[in-house]
Amino acid sequence: MACDYRYLNSYTIGDAFPMPYLSDVLYRVGRARYTSVCDAKAGYYQLLVKPEHRWLTAFATHLDLWE
Repeated sequence: MACDYRYLNSYTIGDAFPMPYLSDVLYRVGRARYTSVCDAKAGYYQLLVKPEHRWLTAFATHLDLWE
C-alpha cells in the first residue's frame, strides 16, 4: 500500500529533536553491556489518530474509502 501524504505533511509540525550522529550511536552501543532492538517497521499504522482527524489519513481503493 502506498499513500501520498504530501498534503497532510504540509500541515504537520516537524520534530525538533535532531537525529544523532551514527558515530555517537555506535560509540554508546559499543560500550553497552546489554543491547535491545525494537522493530518499528509498521509502527506508523499502529498509532491512534483522533476521530476528528481520521479523514486526513483516508485513502481510496477499488473497494471503498478507508480511514
